[in-house]
Amino acid sequence: MIFIEGPWLRHAVHSLGSGFRADYNSLPDALAEESAKKLGLEETMLVKPVCFYDTVPVNFDPQDNAGAIRIRAVHDNLRSRGYNVTVYPMDYQGSRIRRDERMESTRFAPEKFVDMSLGAGMLDYARSDLYDVAIPLIGAGKYVPALQLVRKSGKRVVVATIRDNCSPLYTSTSPHEILRECYDGVIFLDDFVGKIEFRG
Repeated sequence: MIFIEGPWLRHAVHSLGSGFRADYNSLPDALAEESAKKLGLEETMLVKPVCFYDTVPVNFDPQDNAGAIRIRAVHDNLRSRGYNVTVYPMDYQGSRIRRDERMESTRFAPEKFVDMSLGAGMLDYARSDLYDVAIPLIGAGKYVPALQLVRKSGKRVVVATIRDNCSPLYTSTSPHEILRECYDGVIFLDDFVGKIEFRG
């Protein structure tokens, strides 16, 4: 089963190439195929539904209205493709949505609902025995405790991420115990970018 951190992915895909756009039709199958290879499985796994966790902007600078509409349109598009989309409001307190367009003095704490919801979702589905392999598409190391619990519940974990936008925990070759406990393997979108790029 695939669990996607939307805010991170929206930012991180830029490192896959200028103008890169993900093809959400092919993304699940590509993740399943590459994860199966990583685990040495002969058959590709069934991974649907795909769980997508994201924020939706509220109380933002009116200049960003078009951008907010695009984000909502992405959510609608994913739902139409069978994704299980969970969104939480992100209060921008009148600021610009893009970090590089905000005043340097602007400070507000980002909501953590997405992180908590993704971790809780992996655990809930695991304990309900709804999957055998979790494929979280994430970048931050903060998910390690949830990944450890998923593996302790008897499930396997293949982390999917992007090399230039992920925690060193997912790129390290260190045999540290925390790495052995939190995943069975890591796959990088960089290595199969041609399978997931939208070419329409």
